[in-house]
Amino acid sequence: MNSSAKALQLVTRSRVSAAVCGSTVRIPRNFFSSSTESTSTAGGTTSSDPSSQNVPQFSFENNAAAEATGAIKLTKEDLDSKRGTISKAMHAYLKRAKEHQEFMDTQEKEFVFGRRHLANMMGKDIESFTQKDVDEAIRYLFPSGLYEPKARPIMRPPQEVYPKQKAAQFDMSGRPHHPFFYTAKPNFYYLLHEMVSKINSLNKLAAGVSRSESVEDDSFSGSTWISKEDLETRLLEKITDQMYSEWLACFERIVAHPKKDKELEFIKAYRKPLAVQSKTSELLPITLEPDGRKSVHVPMCMKKSVRADVLVTVPGTGEFKINGQGLDFFKLISNREAVIAPLQLAKMLGKVDIEANCQGGSKTPEKPKSPGCPDNGETARAIAVRWGIANGLAALGADVEKLRLAGYLVKDYRQRERKKPGKESARRTWTWKKR
Repeated sequence: MNSSAKALQLVTRSRVSAAVCGSTVRIPRNFFSSSTESTSTAGGTTSSDPSSQNVPQFSFENNAAAEATGAIKLTKEDLDSKRGTISKAMHAYLKRAKEHQEFMDTQEKEFVFGRRHLANMMGKDIESFTQKDVDEAIRYLFPSGLYEPKARPIMRPPQEVYPKQKAAQFDMSGRPHHPFFYTAKPNFYYLLHEMVSKINSLNKLAAGVSRSESVEDDSFSGSTWISKEDLETRLLEKITDQMYSEWLACFERIVAHPKKDKELEFIKAYRKPLAVQSKTSELLPITLEPDGRKSVHVPMCMKKSVRADVLVTVPGTGEFKINGQGLDFFKLISNREAVIAPLQLAKMLGKVDIEANCQGGSKTPEKPKSPGCPDNGETARAIAVRWGIANGLAALGADVEKLRLAGYLVKDYRQRERKKPGKESARRTWTWKKR
């Protein structure tokens, strides 16, 4: 078998393999010239022109990559025309996309019909009946006292109610477009890959800068990271709590970098502003002590009949002084944990000194206590001190939104319900006997 016949057999096998596997064939431009050079034989000389050797002529497409590498790329259209079929994955996707589109079209027609009917009921013009008017009409016609807004009746366009569907992640031959397709979470891991690439680029810029030279700024003081649900909505993928923690840790590394100002736009794209507080004047004033430390005095910390005042001083060594005693003033471990909870949330445990004076609370138990049981009123004292510590930390610059969401800044005005006459206690009654 001469060289031209071998070249023809190799090209034919490559094309058949490409048609089966759904891949493209890249053939060097000098393939035929190197493989089918003129060869002297007994019958004469063989020409190097591939057309004279009965080599089938394929249609090629020149692109930038082919020009750069000196190769010719076989188009997918040629392969698809030979096969005449598409992959099973693409067929299944097209079927799901068609069903979803038919469903969305039906929902859109029902929404338009319902909005027109609602406008007629409210006596409004359908042309000027906006979504705001729809919401007001729903609240008027279907009054609901449910606390959770998601549980109340709504009437929204189907694009806002039903989640978006992912586009096809593979071509007609079944080959995936995304480089992280086989991770099952391509968008999430591509985002992590992008974040790591930015960290590496920042490290190159900060080759001679130490971590201690980074300057703290307040660029992110009024915002926080987007929640897990918001991130899932952006990525159109479900992620676990561990994946969300890894995403947060990676972003914290970028924020702590001395050259983070190069990626401020990228960081702010994944942060959202905190809720604006309506009462910002409730923060207590800060007092400068003779030794140069800052302190905040919180008076009237109350819980039931307990009254306490708390003094928070910073910087400190983490010392507790409650009625002249340490943290062991509280006998129960749960009460001690309640007192230090705001410090742990604000990450200031061991950095401030706490001094508190408590008064009130029942010290005489109504029932005989068991050995090791603390006096009544200890939990009320712990909650009163916790409220004072949280307000002091908020005045000293701790994250007010975190303390508020945790419930540490809310004063508890609840009291013990009095005993009713004819009953054993406030609501407990005697067992009724017919005979």
